[in-house]
Amino acid sequence: MNNKRKLLLLLIAVLTIALISTACTKKEPANLEEYIKVYQSEQDSIQGIASNDPNATITVTENTMELIYTVEDASISGEDLEKALDGLDDTFKEVISNLEEETGLQGIKVQVVYKNAAGNEIASKLFQ
Repeated sequence: MNNKRKLLLLLIAVLTIALISTACTKKEPANLEEYIKVYQSEQDSIQGIASNDPNATITVTENTMELIYTVEDASISGEDLEKALDGLDDTFKEVISNLEEETGLQGIKVQVVYKNAAGNEIASKLFQ
């Protein structure tokens, strides 16, 4: 699976969470982490998406969703991954805007992190 496809899968994960959140209109949590805890369907969605790729992990802490991907191919450079992430600013801004609109929360961030097989970070970008 190439990097663009993997990044696209992570983007789909974020979009899926945004779409599922449209059906939720209960108590207003203070941040995204609380929101996901309140709405079990959100937790299930995140776990389901992450389980589709053993190299991907999705965590949410306060208002930051972190998409962590382990790159097993040593020929892929952190520089190439950084360049790919730089080209996704507008896409992630739109995703964040949709998440904020659907959840009623402000200040949501998405952190994409690539790690090598040893677990060392080789590329990352915070979208806000």
